Amino acid sequence: MALSAYNGGLGWVQRDQKLAEQRGLDRQRWFGHVAIINAGRAAANWRENRHYPQRILHELAPRYLTWGGRSCDSAI
Repeated sequence: MALSAYNGGLGWVQRDQKLAEQRGLDRQRWFGHVAIINAGRAAANWRENRHYPQRILHELAPRYLTWGGRSCDSAI
């Protein structure tokens, strides 16, 4: 939810959470719950916002872990 809020605004995540709860979904779970709800954005904006967390978590994060020969934890 943090990645979606960063990309599209916290207010939209909160509206999506509220609508998810009204539809009987868990407002605290992203995948399969809040992620499937659109509380009013244009369809293109909603698709872009939902693609962003997926891209960061599944495409870019694994690449970052391979850079420099060390994990993110060892950089702290």
